[in-house]
Amino acid sequence: MNRRSLALLAVVFGGFFVLFLVFLGLAFAALRGETHTRPGTDGPRIGVVELRGVIGDPRNGIDGSREAEQVRDFASDDDVEGILVRIESPGGAVAPSQEINEEIQRARARKKVVCSLGQTAASGGYYIAVACDRIVANRGTLTGSIGVISQFMSVPEWLELARVQQTTLKTGALKDAGSPFRTLTDEDRAYFEKMLDRIYQQFLAAVAEGRGKKVEEIKPLADGRVFTGEEALELGLVDKLGNFRTALDELMAISGLEGEPQLVRPERKDDFRWLELLRGDARSVAREVARGAVDGISQRPVGQGGVMLLAPWVTP
Repeated sequence: MNRRSLALLAVVFGGFFVLFLVFLGLAFAALRGETHTRPGTDGPRIGVVELRGVIGDPRNGIDGSREAEQVRDFASDDDVEGILVRIESPGGAVAPSQEINEEIQRARARKKVVCSLGQTAASGGYYIAVACDRIVANRGTLTGSIGVISQFMSVPEWLELARVQQTTLKTGALKDAGSPFRTLTDEDRAYFEKMLDRIYQQFLAAVAEGRGKKVEEIKPLADGRVFTGEEALELGLVDKLGNFRTALDELMAISGLEGEPQLVRPERKDDFRWLELLRGDARSVAREVARGAVDGISQRPVGQGGVMLLAPWVTP
């Protein structure tokens, strides 16, 4: 093959490679999908933050810090004139619920925030909702479940049957409190009950503050019960009945906005980082993929043995 043929071949393959990179770039841009707007609308931009799944489950549910960052980004964006938070969650871990709650409160200093409750917005999901200026629920929404739960499994008898011996070395009596390899002692129980009560008091205070009521008014409702949206409205736990569009209209009204709103959604993070791969940083991508595989094999239920704000019988 002469030089001219080789040059032509190089040009052809080079062209295909460039087209491939362009295709990847377009695909990546499409995946990121920063905004979603109704065609032909030029009304006010409304940021939409969606909270779906168990709180504290970064893989399949609500991470906490990620969603708090989304709220913070919309709050600092002068082009976004209001924030709508959509909640579909039975609850979950305590700290991530509080993290999102606090970020919504900060955002309210700059613009209005309205929550739209879907099928379920209970326990930790409701903890987040009370930070908003208004809460809109469907009639059949399951919400409330104001309370804290912690469950422990004890399997020492199984270990004996399997002839497995487990040894624990610790520096304090409570270091392995809640371990499944031994039963709870009276000291363990008192320790966890005190912890649960403190978190419960935090939950009560957050609901009372968010709903403009006294703790004494909220406490009779805070026994873990789940209420329908209709019941929640009668009890003052939500402000209005309606769907996502109702919540959007409510946000527009209290923000003094007019026109057909443009819904702006957070930038999607592509789990497989194409740009890193194109930059030649394949090793970090490989490590992440390998770590994901190991996590998938060893994954356990979220919050197992921990303190949760959760409606345990409600399916996410």
